[in-house]
Amino acid sequence: MLIVLATGVGALQVLGPPPVAVAPVAAPVVAAPQIALPPAAAVAPLPPVHGPAGPPPVSAQIAAAPRGTGAPVPPPDPALQEPSGLGDGSFLPRIAGGLAPMRAYAAGAPALDARPRVAILLADFAMREADSEAALKLLPAAVSFAVSPYAARPGGLVERARQDGHELFAVLPMEPRGYPLDDPGDRAMLTGARPDKNAEALRWALSRLGGAVGATGALGALRGERFAASEQMAGVLEELGRRGLIYIDPRPDGRLATPAGAGPRRAVDMVVDDPAVRTEIDTKLERLEQLARDRGMALGLVSAPTPVAVERLAAWSALLGQRGVVLVPVSALVGVAP
Repeated sequence: MLIVLATGVGALQVLGPPPVAVAPVAAPVVAAPQIALPPAAAVAPLPPVHGPAGPPPVSAQIAAAPRGTGAPVPPPDPALQEPSGLGDGSFLPRIAGGLAPMRAYAAGAPALDARPRVAILLADFAMREADSEAALKLLPAAVSFAVSPYAARPGGLVERARQDGHELFAVLPMEPRGYPLDDPGDRAMLTGARPDKNAEALRWALSRLGGAVGATGALGALRGERFAASEQMAGVLEELGRRGLIYIDPRPDGRLATPAGAGPRRAVDMVVDDPAVRTEIDTKLERLEQLARDRGMALGLVSAPTPVAVERLAAWSALLGQRGVVLVPVSALVGVAP
């Protein structure tokens, strides 16, 4: 279990390794040393980010009426931030004034729409500039983006995504089932790591991207299966809940612990681009759409904005409304749209 991290909101900027092919089914958990999470009292509080007068009020832009579909998503608000404690000047998300980041930075969604709903989370945004530019140009605002903490220069792409109405998720690098052959990077949370090291890795990942509605373990083709299935994942979910963040499990129909204090969480129903072949992508998008009709809602994961994935996703979503299904941001699918 991870140490309980102090409260806060992060100015998160993100990076990530190239995708590695991984099969879509979750593998059995490999035994690993069990790591106990220390009690909350053992965690030193972070210093306040603001002076004696206290934090500024939540900005009028964030506290305003619900946003319409495609409206710009607000930038990170100082009132919803506090220092990360990493010594690099970064910040972490926090709940303030009764407002959680999951609501403050959620993209606009159709109101009172009885049609079946489908959402898409596109991972690896900002990892490759040309591919991310194409995603911004071709995909509707309702598509949510997950930004890797390993992205080299995400700032400009992230700001444009917000202006275009896309909500953002921070990526948490976690030990995948193929570890160490499949390497999630040197800042990943590992089942065999000390609790303080894993706590720092979580704090670091969240601090790379400001203004995120939540987090996910979707690091390109890696999905953190082994860590997510370990007892340590409960501490991660508790910490995300305290910070007012959604968690999206990138494992189709993944089962997570249900610790007290965990926030909204949901597993994806399908990985659309595994494999990233045109015919396979088209077939899975059709299945995802039918699943939304059958269940009322469905969530798909696209592992990376490859040219073929973006082109097929754009073509599919353009006519989705005519087929009686509405595309919504991930936050709307889990019931936290602004």
